[in-house]
Amino acid sequence: MSGVEPTGDGRGLLRSWTEDGTLILEAAIDANREYDGHYRSWWDNGVLKEEGDFRAGKRTGTYRWYLESGELWTQHTYD
Repeated sequence: MSGVEPTGDGRGLLRSWTEDGTLILEAAIDANREYDGHYRSWWDNGVLKEEGDFRAGKRTGTYRWYLESGELWTQHTYD
């Protein structure tokens, strides 16, 4: 299940959960419903899966991906 919490100016905070209520996605979105701001997702076990920032639907800055154990797998810096 998922939902959007309005944050003003047509923007919002998108959140998704598993059936048991575990948060698996939290992302800022713009009025066009594109990712725009901080993005985080989690493995089903609650461990952080990926995090970074978006601007107008594209990754920007340093973006990190993690293994299901929580160990950093890789990261990439975007313009």
